[in-house]
Amino acid sequence: MLAQPELIACVLELTATHGTQLERTQGHRAHALFLHLMQESDPVLAEQLHAASQTKPWTVTPLPQQARRLHNGETYPLRIAFLQASLYWPFAQTFLQRPNRQLRLGSSNFNLQAIHTTKQHSPWAGVSSWQSLIDQAQPTDEISLWFATPTCFKLGRDRQGKQRVGLIPDGQSVFQSLLRRWNAFAPTPLASPEQIEQLDIQIKRYQLRTEMLHAQDKQLGFMGKVSYKLDGDAHERRILATLADAALYLGIGAKTTQGMGLVQRISTQQPEQA
Repeated sequence: MLAQPELIACVLELTATHGTQLERTQGHRAHALFLHLMQESDPVLAEQLHAASQTKPWTVTPLPQQARRLHNGETYPLRIAFLQASLYWPFAQTFLQRPNRQLRLGSSNFNLQAIHTTKQHSPWAGVSSWQSLIDQAQPTDEISLWFATPTCFKLGRDRQGKQRVGLIPDGQSVFQSLLRRWNAFAPTPLASPEQIEQLDIQIKRYQLRTEMLHAQDKQLGFMGKVSYKLDGDAHERRILATLADAALYLGIGAKTTQGMGLVQRISTQQPEQA
């Protein structure tokens, strides 16, 4: 039984207060809304979160990733994951203090209908702890992941100073990204980058496509489903299984606070059409 949740993925069920047209990409606006809510609850903490330049302890994802027309009263889900439970409580406090408040996403207004934290309400919701993820992981020789929103990896800058990005979900890029996030926020490191580098993680099957994220800057990413064949002993494969299970909370790659890199582990089978 989970005694104290440390990782919280919640889905906010928002309802439109009037008919509105939503653009395809709302990630940067959802990011701004999250910081605004944190500012109301704890201004000092909000400033720290905004100023953080490295790996951030939260992710924000509008679940509909396509342009659509919302009618009055229609639902729009917004997903926020916290890698530190201490961030969730100030966030939730804003709604306890003002339960009937309106939320603004870009030029659209919404009411908060509910906050879901269980998979019974959404496959993208859940609570866990670092130790629970370790205890529940089982060594396996194959892992499948679903990249539900555009995902990419930062690869440094070219000679002109332009950011280079990786658009292939190779095993090292994926699991090193998960490991960096785990080691940044978990009480103890799960493994070292050098340990993961020694493992043979091969793409076995995939159904992928590229998708352009239109925000303040355009960003190309990949989406779809990938299965990986794992090598190594039982302990090493259990580490990879732990990271795969944690992907639901951690996210993968760049701009996870603006809608990118939403990932979860799925059953290992032939990936369906992405």
